[in-house]
Amino acid sequence: METRSTTSKLTNGPGESNAVCPGAGDRVFFVGVTADGRTQIYKVSASGGQAELVGNWVVLPYTVPAPSVDRRHMAFLVLRKDGTIGVQAISLETGVSEGELKAPTTVSPNQFSFCWTTDGRAVVLADNRSGAENLWAFPILAGGEPKQLTFYDSGSIWGFQLSPEGKSIAIVRNSQVSDAVLLEEAKQK
Repeated sequence: METRSTTSKLTNGPGESNAVCPGAGDRVFFVGVTADGRTQIYKVSASGGQAELVGNWVVLPYTVPAPSVDRRHMAFLVLRKDGTIGVQAISLETGVSEGELKAPTTVSPNQFSFCWTTDGRAVVLADNRSGAENLWAFPILAGGEPKQLTFYDSGSIWGFQLSPEGKSIAIVRNSQVSDAVLLEEAKQK
């Protein structure tokens, strides 16, 4: 028996990228650009139709919307009115804001990958407050203090993902080594 897959174009707007399909796959969330040039989050039915704007948040163009493990919440990186970066959490059911985290100044400026903790109450970000990049869980839907999850003393974190049950973390790390070298003109004999 031959199995065929089909593809369907769901959108056709400018700057569309970073699509995610949380839950049962009935809708797709993605980043798109509005007519006035703002980068925002949209959703569209997985069967097609008109894309709808989700809220009025200006998001970072490279943000990837992150659904929580329980598929009840979604988070994405936003540009706050004061010019700083934040993480906005919304209800996947209603699209209403459930909380916002102002990204600490110690969050790695080169790495804005993030994910949810398995309990759906905090987001995990790479942060260098301890002198080296480590993963920290920052409460976004409940009060509390940030919690350090890894304890590296050097190197940088390029990407990461928690396992669905929360018992393991896959991390892509890098250590950069550089040397200064003095080159002198070679003398001919």
